Amino acid sequence: MKKTSTLTALIIILFTFSGCSEEHESIEFNKEQSGGLYEIAIDGEVFEFYNSDETYILNTNTFIPFENFDKIYRHVSEDPYEYGINLELDATGTVQFKDMTARNLGHEVCFVVGDKIIAAPVVMTPIEEGDVLMSMMNQEEVEEIISILER
Repeated sequence: MKKTSTLTALIIILFTFSGCSEEHESIEFNKEQSGGLYEIAIDGEVFEFYNSDETYILNTNTFIPFENFDKIYRHVSEDPYEYGINLELDATGTVQFKDMTARNLGHEVCFVVGDKIIAAPVVMTPIEEGDVLMSMMNQEEVEEIISILER
């Protein structure tokens, strides 16, 4: 069951193909921790957002775990109003993400750390590459999510 809150309703996050080939400083995160990318489902496990009481039911059978992430890093842009985090997936994660995004056009895919939803970007197009930009509203949001990942 999906509940909405004022806080998360104001945050719009999108997934897009990044295509960035530059080297960036990776964010240190534990690949063995629970979490990753999850689809919203009718039946599944209830997860709560880290910063509100909003919840989604997520499919815990088709998620992409952190072990399939090669690295995560701050998005760097010449545009001073473009903020985000890049997720770089390994070959297995890339194939899984391509399938996941094709199934979820116009819907959220949740980025989960531990047992909390950190972000729920809307999938705008099927993403066939393994370097993904999770766009955010501001730099403070980027830094807050990086802080959670580094714990």
